[in-house]
Amino acid sequence: MELLADSGANLDILLKGLVWGSGFEWETLLFDVTPISYAQCGLYFQFHRPESQVYSNLTYLFRKRYSADLPLRNVPNKYLQDSRVFPPRT
Repeated sequence: MELLADSGANLDILLKGLVWGSGFEWETLLFDVTPISYAQCGLYFQFHRPESQVYSNLTYLFRKRYSADLPLRNVPNKYLQDSRVFPPRT
């Protein structure tokens, strides 16, 4: 990713759609895909990516594309770790 971005890859490219995992039971259809939105898809369970890697990629791509820091106002899935919201299963 960094090699492509540092070599001038177009970070504004927009794909109308993309099928991830074609033919598998976890096949996922994504619409309006940009490099940043695709990196964010790493948060989907079926993408099997650690959140720390996803946020590292998002931070890098956002900074590269917009010359600004990624505004992290919401951390998806953080609320799932809050036992007041979802008590542990017994």
